[in-house]
Amino acid sequence: KVYEVWRFRFESPGIPLESWKLITTVEGNLHTHTDTNLKPGGSYRYIVRVVRKNGQTIFSSEPIETCKLD
Repeated sequence: KVYEVWRFRFESPGIPLESWKLITTVEGNLHTHTDTNLKPGGSYRYIVRVVRKNGQTIFSSEPIETCKLD
């Protein structure tokens, strides 16, 4: 299995919307990830997508975490 971490940035004053973007791919279970290239004041949401060896993909049904960078 391969795990992909995807990020979405909400639009806020002075910060444009950023659609879902693949930010990292890892093998095995990922417990933590330090994201980079975030904008101060931006609000972000993350999801994980599993890619199985047979090509089947599964997205997490709920966002992993929503956070605002101060």
